[in-house]
Amino acid sequence: MTLQSMSAFNFSRRDIWHRNFKQWRRKCSRPTGRPHLFLVLLLVAVLLYRIGSDSNSEVPVIRNKVSSDSNLRTPRSQKVATSIPQAVVVLLAPQRNANSMWNNVERFCFLRRAVRSIDRHLNAKFGPYPIVILVAKDHDQDPTHQDGAYTARDRALVEEWAIHSTIQWQEIEMYSKDALEPDVSLNQILAWRRGEDGGQEGRPLGYQSMCRLWSGRLQNFDILDGFDMYMRLDDDSLLVSDLDYDPFQRFIDRNLIYAYRRQASDHWGIQELWKVTEPHVLNPTVQKINAATRLEFLQLTSPGSDNDKAEYQYDGKQPYNNFHISRVDFWRSPQWKSVMDDMDKNHLFFKHRVGDANVHAMALLMMGDQLIEQWDDFPYAHNSNDMGGEWGPKEWKEECYGNRKGM
Repeated sequence: MTLQSMSAFNFSRRDIWHRNFKQWRRKCSRPTGRPHLFLVLLLVAVLLYRIGSDSNSEVPVIRNKVSSDSNLRTPRSQKVATSIPQAVVVLLAPQRNANSMWNNVERFCFLRRAVRSIDRHLNAKFGPYPIVILVAKDHDQDPTHQDGAYTARDRALVEEWAIHSTIQWQEIEMYSKDALEPDVSLNQILAWRRGEDGGQEGRPLGYQSMCRLWSGRLQNFDILDGFDMYMRLDDDSLLVSDLDYDPFQRFIDRNLIYAYRRQASDHWGIQELWKVTEPHVLNPTVQKINAATRLEFLQLTSPGSDNDKAEYQYDGKQPYNNFHISRVDFWRSPQWKSVMDDMDKNHLFFKHRVGDANVHAMALLMMGDQLIEQWDDFPYAHNSNDMGGEWGPKEWKEECYGNRKGM
């Protein structure tokens, strides 16, 4: 390399490199005599220049995150996913400072376990599918004062148990603004929650806000744009073993609109719910009801005749929807949005204590002749309702905190 070829390197951005280069050029004025020294000095100059450029660049250097708890996970084998379903897993984070009824374990610890179960049993083998965790941006307005901010440290603790997954934290209103039924004051809602003014006392504001969230509000968030389907899980939910199949691919292959694992029953506000939704559910101009779904969730009170229609009553049977997979587009349809508007106008959630699983029963009835399945084989459990006394032992708390107890 000649001295003229070195002029292609421009170190004028930094005076220090310019001065050093001049010194090196004087020392190497006769490169033919000591070619090796010249090349070494040239490489050193280039290396120092690149280091200086990186340290002063305005573009951040992105590095892979290294977990401090690598023993909790095994590395995933390399796999190129050519075509995976457009699907997402969504969880609502619990109130940050709330304890559970099981052995005084913090709900935050449950959230960590729930996310880890998704990571191990679903994403380590399929997908991977993104996980969206919803947290309250208005946590300071929780009337029970149990909610709080999910700090960067909190989020890191959740993410370190999910090496195969990408987690997005989405802040939403849970106690104010869009979380509430329109055209009604917070004071009125709180009075209803106390059992005043004809309201049904029981669950607090945050719980009823959660019920309204899963009844169509969540499904219309921008975060679901671009996804065909979503899976719901809760912080007190677990995938209990590895999946033998990709649930989203099964959902597509069977051309489903909704899948759940088991049924339950609830009676809170079901008369008011049926009064509001019956005109939508039994309106043949809106949807043709699947006969099997109708018989599954409605009770026939009068078979009808040639002159009058059959009469049905809703008695509270519901999909146990703390796990379900559903298509997004149904919840964004004009038909369902009309139901949502009527539910809000009649204050079903905050006055009458209607639960989201009962609302999902109405949704299933309105899904027409599209396919709905109950997946008894799905390896899932929801708190002590499915696991009994094995749920929430003290060892869970010890594992959650380890050496971090009190942090």
